[in-house]
Amino acid sequence: MTVETDADKDNYYVIVHLAGLDPDKVQVQMRGRGIVVSSGLGWERRVTGPGAWETETAQQYFREFLTLPWDADVSKMSRQAEDGTLRIVIPRRGAS
Repeated sequence: MTVETDADKDNYYVIVHLAGLDPDKVQVQMRGRGIVVSSGLGWERRVTGPGAWETETAQQYFREFLTLPWDADVSKMSRQAEDGTLRIVIPRRGAS
């Protein structure tokens, strides 16, 4: 995953390029004056057969901390997923 930031006169934007990940598996949490965007995915496959036992495990982890500007209103933060991208919208306080 990669993360970009952008802004206009009304909002701040965090754009997360998901690289095939399910947007529902991406967490966005407040930490002090910033947000943490993270995903911790794991899976395991076990195959049994006559005289055989096979285990396969994979982990994929991503974590990005972003400090927010002083006028970011996280109480009105929203998220939208579309075309392999998660877009987090954080309004500016006092924006029209």
